[in-house]
Amino acid sequence: MAKGGGFERAVCKKLSTWWARRDDIFWRSTQSGGRATTRAKKGVSTANSSGDICYLDVVGKPFIDKIILELKRGYTKKIRVLDILDSNNKNFVLMKWWLKIEGERERQNRHYSWVVFRRDRRESCLMVTLQHFAEIEQYNGAWPHTIINIKCNNVSLIIIRFEEFLKWCDPETIKLLPYSVKNTVSKKKIKRRKTKLNEALTTK
Repeated sequence: MAKGGGFERAVCKKLSTWWARRDDIFWRSTQSGGRATTRAKKGVSTANSSGDICYLDVVGKPFIDKIILELKRGYTKKIRVLDILDSNNKNFVLMKWWLKIEGERERQNRHYSWVVFRRDRRESCLMVTLQHFAEIEQYNGAWPHTIINIKCNNVSLIIIRFEEFLKWCDPETIKLLPYSVKNTVSKKKIKRRKTKLNEALTTK
């Protein structure tokens, strides 16, 4: 199932309210970023048009300058986390989404990728790298809710509930994050997170 426009609009409003206590800061980018991708193949850049969300108000520019988003709705029967472990299927849908948005992030010189997805009749989830999440934790404290850690093809990703993230993470955190994914948090912090993330699906 393709991602839905209604879902994209809902995410835009939630992000806007979280970021600036208004619901009109972010909106769907042109053709869900398709125009920027097409122009990029021709060697032409397109401002504020990559990924699935752009900013309408300059208040949202600091967020979009750092974060590129991929939004997905549906795919209920295709998102099976255990498939990455006990299946020979090489087309693991979450990793396909991740590789796609990471390629776009590199082309557009953004700093962090977010994948927000929601299965039918389920809650919305957020997927980011373990390193990025550990950096956010430095400002907001240890994550207090259920978490899933996936490591595949030398990429460590975490999945959490999107709504819980917005309640937990102060938006000022994004402004404080370094302007490069090459900057890492301390090794001690990363090690601590890996230990806790091995207890996947455990709710505190």
